[in-house]
Amino acid sequence: MRHLLLLPVVLWFIFLLWGVLVIEERRKSAPALSDACSSREAKSLEDSYVAIHDMPSNYRLFVKDLLWDSKLRKGLEQTQFLGKHLGCSVRAGDPVKLSDLRYAPKIQPRAEKKAYLISLRAQPALALMVNTGSKIDIWRDFEPVLHHIPVLALLCDDIPGTDCSAVLEVSDKEMETLWKGAGQKLQILISSIQS
Repeated sequence: MRHLLLLPVVLWFIFLLWGVLVIEERRKSAPALSDACSSREAKSLEDSYVAIHDMPSNYRLFVKDLLWDSKLRKGLEQTQFLGKHLGCSVRAGDPVKLSDLRYAPKIQPRAEKKAYLISLRAQPALALMVNTGSKIDIWRDFEPVLHHIPVLALLCDDIPGTDCSAVLEVSDKEMETLWKGAGQKLQILISSIQS
């Protein structure tokens, strides 16, 4: 009888172990995304798309960011690029290859600064305008609270614009200001856009 009580626990453990193995196998077979972009000289247009505008490292790619002329793009699809983050800065006209991308941004606030995550759920249109390199102003109850706060990265669900958050670079004092207003409705205004 006691063995029957342990059966669900043993089955749960086996299922958990199987899940870990499946995830690890998929991770190994996924294309490698690097932390650094290949040099411009080493890039050919044949296996890349072209940047329409300058973009900093960690920039989350959207349709508006790359030239999608696919005549020379052997086997590449937009879905392989959209929603990924750049591993380095690129200039307008530079080729962007799959090896230049990351699945997630690398968050590195400057000294004496911290990363702070703020939801854009209440203002979903901002997710299509704000990105790494943008600066925002934060308002509470029609009063400005913080000005020109740098955006380090944009984190979104798989479908852009559905549920995004901005990773902000803030000082201890700015973080305290945001915490004091926790639970109150914040409005975000764009002070400068990285486009």
